[in-house]
Amino acid sequence: MLQQSSGIYQFINENFLHAPSQDLAQSTIKFLSKLMMAQSQEIFTLKVISGDLNQLKNSLIAKLCKSTSVLYEDCYNMINRCLHQVS
Repeated sequence: MLQQSSGIYQFINENFLHAPSQDLAQSTIKFLSKLMMAQSQEIFTLKVISGDLNQLKNSLIAKLCKSTSVLYEDCYNMINRCLHQVS
């Protein structure tokens, strides 16, 4: 569902050029799309971790954790850029 919501945000971003309100501004939509992907990746990663009782997939888990952290870092950077533009 989180991946689907990310896709919906991308659709809104690509098809609605003039936002009727601030909550639908292009920067907000891009952030929400990225956040939904990060949350989706986190849930998938947690499921892989909890299902790997014999620790056979440590390399995969490390890569998934890194990918998840990069997505959240992108979200953090997007927020910081917006805050610096406002102030």
